[in-house]
Amino acid sequence: MSLYETLSLILAIVSIAALLWQVRVALQSIHADHERRKKQATIEFLMAQVRPLWTEGRHLLDKKWGTGVLNEDSLKQIEDDPEARVIVTSLLGHLEYLSVGINTGIYDKDILFRASGTSMIRLFHRLRPYIKLSQKNQVTAYIEFENLIHDLEERKRKKPPVDGNIIHS
Repeated sequence: MSLYETLSLILAIVSIAALLWQVRVALQSIHADHERRKKQATIEFLMAQVRPLWTEGRHLLDKKWGTGVLNEDSLKQIEDDPEARVIVTSLLGHLEYLSVGINTGIYDKDILFRASGTSMIRLFHRLRPYIKLSQKNQVTAYIEFENLIHDLEERKRKKPPVDGNIIHS
């Protein structure tokens, strides 16, 4: 093998290595951008869709039925009050939609946990009697929300460190 052939082979190997490195960096960039967009979409959905209903629903519940878990009388009153029923079902519907996104990886569970985890757990337990009543009529009602809450409770129970572990941001 001549010097020219040897240098050509070395140059080809270096070029291929550089190309593979560039592909790796490009894939990491695409993944990082996807993760950032997922986190951004989670925050935007929480702020634009869920937060207004959450606030309205919480004020209605606090005003009419206090801050505790709904009881049988509360459930009956919600069912008899079209405005209350619409607010509660809209809130639960949006939380179910958010939960589907979180449970399937479309939205980011870490951002949700950090932004609203404790509040969502509290709201779930407060509305649990209404959810159970709904599940008597439709077994799968709010099941994604229920599954998400179980995951959030488990994460809260383990008490993970909160030292800024967001990757690829």
